[in-house]
Amino acid sequence: MTHWQYGILFLILSAAAFVGAAITRLTGVCATTVWLAVSCFWTAAAFFFHCPEMVLGKRQNRICFLPFAIVNFPFLFAYWLVWMFRHLILRHEPVHEIPGTGISVSCWPAFHVSLENYDFVVDVSSETPKLYRTQTTPTTNESQNQSSLPKYICLPNLDGVPLDRLELSEEIRRGMRILVHCAQGRGRSAVMACLLLVKLEYARTGEEAFQTLKSSRPKVHVSRYQMEQIRKFKEK
Repeated sequence: MTHWQYGILFLILSAAAFVGAAITRLTGVCATTVWLAVSCFWTAAAFFFHCPEMVLGKRQNRICFLPFAIVNFPFLFAYWLVWMFRHLILRHEPVHEIPGTGISVSCWPAFHVSLENYDFVVDVSSETPKLYRTQTTPTTNESQNQSSLPKYICLPNLDGVPLDRLELSEEIRRGMRILVHCAQGRGRSAVMACLLLVKLEYARTGEEAFQTLKSSRPKVHVSRYQMEQIRKFKEK
């Protein structure tokens, strides 16, 4: 699906929730349904305007923006429930390293992934807050514990669509250990991992990068439009 298709879907859900709120006679149910309708409308706007920061307010040095999180909590709560079901109950593989590259693909590493062995964490999710420790801007008096943590790059992107944020730090070099994560570790993180494989010259084209990733992590799943974006990645 495209940004517009997701936007229309959430707009329809928002309209349905408003209708539900209008016909209910229970005040508490009405208020909750209105909140759901506003959340769906807010998420639709994020897709329409290609603005993933609207979902939770994530930015490079900000876990979330509380007003955005409150407005959009019904959508976020449903999304987090899906994450918990897949990764805490079904026990899906949380982290997978692409052999011979040092690049790992992961779901949201909230509480159950050790990050000490990585040089960089590249976060491409827009719905999950940063609840893990990473390195802040280095200083001359940086402590030993601080320097042992990975550097953090936040590139929030919307789920199911081509990535809007693709900027990579020039500090990332071949041979470094890099963890790329979205929420589920299947779509957006796969697209970013393919870009890294090409940029760091582990693959010549995006399609070759995807085959390398898919052969070692079969659970990755990208949409048709994300695959079209991957095919545009080429070695310079």
